[in-house]
Amino acid sequence: MSSDTVTHYKSTRSSSITSTFSSALTSGYAPDGGLFVPNLIPRFSEAELEGMKGLQFDDLAYAVLRPFVPASEIPDDDLKGIIASAFSLFHSTDRVELSQPDASGGNLVSELFHGPTFCFKDFGLQLLTGFISYFTPSQGEKKRTLILSTTGDTGPAALAGVKHCANPNLNAMCFYPAGQISDFQRRQMTSLLASPNIVVVEFEGSGDDMDAPIKSLQSDAAFMQKTGLAGVNSYNIGRPLAQMVHYFWTVFRALENPTNKEKNVSKINIVIPTGAMGNITACYLSKLSGLQIRHISAATNVNDVTFRTFNNGDLSRNPVMHMTLSDAINIQVPYNMERILYYKSGGDEDRVKGWMEGVYNDGKVVVEEAFVKIIQEEFKSERVTDEELKETMKKYKIEFGYYADPHTCVAIKCAEKLGWEGPDTIIMSTASPCKFKESVVTCLGEEGWKDYYENVCPEYAKEVPAGETEDKFAKAEGGDLEQSQKAWEKRTREIIVERFF
Repeated sequence: MSSDTVTHYKSTRSSSITSTFSSALTSGYAPDGGLFVPNLIPRFSEAELEGMKGLQFDDLAYAVLRPFVPASEIPDDDLKGIIASAFSLFHSTDRVELSQPDASGGNLVSELFHGPTFCFKDFGLQLLTGFISYFTPSQGEKKRTLILSTTGDTGPAALAGVKHCANPNLNAMCFYPAGQISDFQRRQMTSLLASPNIVVVEFEGSGDDMDAPIKSLQSDAAFMQKTGLAGVNSYNIGRPLAQMVHYFWTVFRALENPTNKEKNVSKINIVIPTGAMGNITACYLSKLSGLQIRHISAATNVNDVTFRTFNNGDLSRNPVMHMTLSDAINIQVPYNMERILYYKSGGDEDRVKGWMEGVYNDGKVVVEEAFVKIIQEEFKSERVTDEELKETMKKYKIEFGYYADPHTCVAIKCAEKLGWEGPDTIIMSTASPCKFKESVVTCLGEEGWKDYYENVCPEYAKEVPAGETEDKFAKAEGGDLEQSQKAWEKRTREIIVERFF
């Protein structure tokens, strides 16, 4: 285990704002609007990494996370118990499956979709909800309310985590944009409405439009105190910390690939379907901790702020959200860009604050060319259109008999554009095709979906019932976004108090 251990967490915008691990997780944003980061990055030695390779997934999770979680807040046995419970619902004993669709020497694919809601966010949210539940006693009057907005995968994973915790003092309110998630994802969330601890709300707008009301609620200290409000979108540091584990597991196994061993490959390239950048932050934290990663690539669709930032410094919000076949990564302003900029700038708080306030307030920031070159030392990015996605899904089905979900196809095409071929590159497959019937039918036709559903789709993924959303937030008359957000915030306050208190 690393000899360095985290003692506290601090804001990306001011190191004078510090927090315990528990407070960082149970608040979400830092009080100044920044994001929490650990006060140091524990670094594992080569000998420690070698010793971790043979660990089972849950034991590896403990080894990776222990230096980031102060033992004064969660003792060893309790941490092991939280980890064991978090992964108990996974359908794979290995938690992650590593495949190679093109067995003749193609990229490796890390399948992160064998959790209870069939996507990579199960890794972060099963653990995060477990941590928050640990800090929320089931006996007593103190309640905790998790709040989140989803473009498809975060919602089901978070709500499943809350249900699994079975803590009567742990509640959740989840928002999703109307018409912008798959029917399967909607059913995953609304089927849980029988629980008195869960509220699901549909709103008119794009995936980012609930961010401002949620952030405003979290800046209201009195309301936070009254409701125990905690944001669990990927700005919550618990998400990227928990997701580090699957990178360690995947890279260790990739290094053991026979071709990689024959070629003495010592470092691995990672390609990640990228939306809010929580997963790419987890990957970078893993790299900073000593994991053998060479380059990290953000695979985006045409909602391409990360692609533009990494390639030419254009950190600006698109005026519109484009609907795509890879809708779970339809993002206009990724929360975790702030953490990447923080680390790549050497922790320059003033620059980070200026960049992020600029993009949130003005919608446009240009990062200087010299700094873009610093980013490009470790990060790459490519943008993938729906047509390219379709071609990729068809190719993998026809040539390799492999069904890749739309977001995985974005990453596969990104690797192809970069010229990253072979098992020294890992495609992070972030979701199962079972969640995206509409996109699979568009790419492969009804027969393609039928073949997948009958011959590949696991039986337990076919048993998700539907429910109705409890409330719907319409846009204000005339469609004014700012007025809509004020009304949504007001109604959110009312629902939380009415339902949970």
